[in-house]
Amino acid sequence: MKVHLLVFVAIGSALIADGGHAFAKEAALTRQECARKAQVAAGQLRDMASAIEAEATYAEAHGGAFSPELTQEFVQWYRRESAKAGSGLPDLGRTDLTQEETRRRQSAVDRFQGERSERHKTIAATIRTEAAKGCPALEALSAAK
Repeated sequence: MKVHLLVFVAIGSALIADGGHAFAKEAALTRQECARKAQVAAGQLRDMASAIEAEATYAEAHGGAFSPELTQEFVQWYRRESAKAGSGLPDLGRTDLTQEETRRRQSAVDRFQGERSERHKTIAATIRTEAAKGCPALEALSAAK
């Protein structure tokens, strides 16, 4: 996931560094407008990549633990999931779990991370799509992903 976001940032940066020369003349928007859109999108993707990288750095420095912010997000998510009928998730505060309860809790952590990853991919795709509107060169890049 981090690699994909960094690739998007690199593409946006390359287009910006090229001064907009990669944009076709028949664009509905001017090259300058497309370049500005690419700059904004690249900035948004860089911000997203930085946040993901900060979370990964925290986890590496703390034995794989979630950052405090990510912990709060997980707790809210876990409470919503455990409130669903038939979830079978043990109370989050319990530490005396059976092997089956441990497996269910770990499965919940994996689902949370998977959903979060998919949400990041969706946000990145939306950023690319919005940036590409009216800019054929960016539309081609967005369609290739």
